[in-house]
Amino acid sequence: MLGAYSRKQQLKNGASMCYMAITEAAEDQELQQVLGLAPGAFMTTHHLLALHMWLIIRKLAWQGQDDKDAKIFMQALYTNHFYKDVERRIHLHGVSVSCYFVMLLLHLAFK
Repeated sequence: MLGAYSRKQQLKNGASMCYMAITEAAEDQELQQVLGLAPGAFMTTHHLLALHMWLIIRKLAWQGQDDKDAKIFMQALYTNHFYKDVERRIHLHGVSVSCYFVMLLLHLAFK
């Protein structure tokens, strides 16, 4: 099957929905306040995004490291969503550098 109904596209769509839930949780000001973090601060949101991503990726890796679907999902989640979102957030704060190296180190830490 091709297009929007292919297995690969369904996994990418699932990763998109998962990342929306992750960002919603990371941006929750009540959660940030309960954890004693500065609500709305860049580092607060980034730390919570990284934590949620790590939890999801570790859970997926535990459930099926060799599973092709899990790898497609994790790659879409990390590369298509997390990496691009973090880079966008950094640029919104006026920093105009590539985050590739830092994100690569973070990706290696997730494995």
